[in-house]
Amino acid sequence: MSPSVSSSLLAVLLLLLSSPALASPWVARKGTTVISINAGADFATSEFLPDGKNQDFPLDGNFNSYFLSVAGRYGFPMGFELSLKATLKGVSYRADPILLVVDPSNPPQTLQEHRDAILNFTEQDFGLADLHLGVAHQHLKAPVVIASHLILKVPAGYSKPTGTFRDDTPGSANIQDDVALGDGQVDLEYSLQLGYVIPPTKTVLELDAGYRVRFGGPGHQFAGLFKVGQFITKYVLLYGGLETAITLFDGDEVGKSFVAIDPSVPAGSFPVTNISPIPLTLDRDYLMVRAGVIVRVLKREWVLNFAHTAWGKNVTRTTGFSLGVILPFT
Repeated sequence: MSPSVSSSLLAVLLLLLSSPALASPWVARKGTTVISINAGADFATSEFLPDGKNQDFPLDGNFNSYFLSVAGRYGFPMGFELSLKATLKGVSYRADPILLVVDPSNPPQTLQEHRDAILNFTEQDFGLADLHLGVAHQHLKAPVVIASHLILKVPAGYSKPTGTFRDDTPGSANIQDDVALGDGQVDLEYSLQLGYVIPPTKTVLELDAGYRVRFGGPGHQFAGLFKVGQFITKYVLLYGGLETAITLFDGDEVGKSFVAIDPSVPAGSFPVTNISPIPLTLDRDYLMVRAGVIVRVLKREWVLNFAHTAWGKNVTRTTGFSLGVILPFT
């Protein structure tokens, strides 16, 4: 489940206890439209390698991304809902350039040979990221809220990830874009969502479990979410939780990537022997810690969210913040 959708679900729970405008945590009431606007940024200086090892980016590398998403949900009769989310995103990876001499006994002699030996992995991209289309149906309202959610994720025309070098041949002229706005493939996810509100303590519990079919090569995933929310007042809800995705079988290789054996070696003395090639796939495992607060002001829900990747495989170790507003219309 995406961060903005997760935040929206808890915001609807806030409305559930204070207003009859929306009928349940997951499905908007018939004739009700919910608009969510969310902006945020993610930062990282390390990554989890495919074996799960957390390692700093070499060459003082750092990654950052920022986004603005707009999502709409509309409630239909008989407990159905349709949703659509679009995200405008920018990504950037910056690292020190290096002069990589493959054969120390035969260093570059001419200016052109020096230029060809300089590798600069700094890259950036900006544009429309993945689109999410969803349909939901509420099965039960009480005592436990139960709903099904089907989400289709489709790329919006950006360049998909590839190997670090064209034809897997190292060289400055062969460097390909090493950042992307998404995986560039289609996902179809079904999740069963359970929710319960403990009235005496005004505590909100949420448990989701789903299966994510990843077309185009990556392995399929199990997706899960557990979240606890606590009302401080009628208009303020604190929440925290865990979100995970586990790859169930290995996907296809899309190219070759390269990692530093010792990422602490500076650019000025970085030898070619410090580089190790690894297969590049779109498989991702992660465990994210989330926390935040939702405040209701003048029938609007303001959502401040924090997220950190605590564990993973083949994924960047990001720390991110976002601020959003949720607007219901009947």
